[in-house]
Amino acid sequence: MMPEEVAAFTWVGAVLLGGCGALQALAVWWEPEDARGLSWGFLVVWGLGELAMLAGMLPVASLHVLANYAANVVLIAYMMGVKASLGPPR
Repeated sequence: MMPEEVAAFTWVGAVLLGGCGALQALAVWWEPEDARGLSWGFLVVWGLGELAMLAGMLPVASLHVLANYAANVVLIAYMMGVKASLGPPR
């Protein structure tokens, strides 16, 4: 596979993965109660995974891949903040 083809795949992957986080964050933005459906375990593991990938890939990854990890960390932190602000389930 040529480097240009690999770069194209990483761009597509970064956009798709970023889109997943963005769509979930938008759902929480529009309807904050939706955050109750996200488990703390899921959010913590997802967030730690993004941070680990960002740290590990920092010296070698392209800017768009690093931006994806950083953006997902911000989106996850937002969803965690909304979930925490809702308090315990009713």
